[in-house]
Amino acid sequence: LDSSQELLFEQAKNYYPNGDFSKIKEPNGEIILYEIYLKSNAISEMQGLTVSYFGTNDFKGQPVMIRTEKNLSREWNNNDLLSFPFGVEWKGLLFAPEYGEYRFFIKNSEKTNVTVDNKKLDSVGDVITITLAKGLHSINFKTLANGGEFQFYWQPPNEEVQPLTSSYLFNSSIILNGLLGQY
Repeated sequence: LDSSQELLFEQAKNYYPNGDFSKIKEPNGEIILYEIYLKSNAISEMQGLTVSYFGTNDFKGQPVMIRTEKNLSREWNNNDLLSFPFGVEWKGLLFAPEYGEYRFFIKNSEKTNVTVDNKKLDSVGDVITITLAKGLHSINFKTLANGGEFQFYWQPPNEEVQPLTSSYLFNSSIILNGLLGQY
């Protein structure tokens, strides 16, 4: 990055704490370039959502297990660690690659509550529609696991319906900075 990109350099440090960052200086000490080197694991370890599993169906108390998961689709069956019904909460950030209308499609035997940028979204059937600016948005959804399958798809602007993959999801170790504007 050129010397005018200090803000982006500092922001990258927050997103990728395991990356290598250096400042390249002239002999007089003035910064001329910022260098960011990210190994593939520095990127992949930030992808996915932080998932909390609760031993009850009311999401009260401490989660029984917390981990980062890259795959949102799953089959709830009797081999799960907890007995049905149990609560599951996904948290993290969603990257919207462009401004426009996004649709989320949820296939689940139980109701799923979805919140984007601290705004609870209502579904029409199993479809949720929201207009997003390009960039990172906080995302949170909760559901009960009570057998059956859970699938989460999305449709970005001008694209087909597709699984929401970990390349667009970042776990809760990344912190959003700045202000949220609503127009």
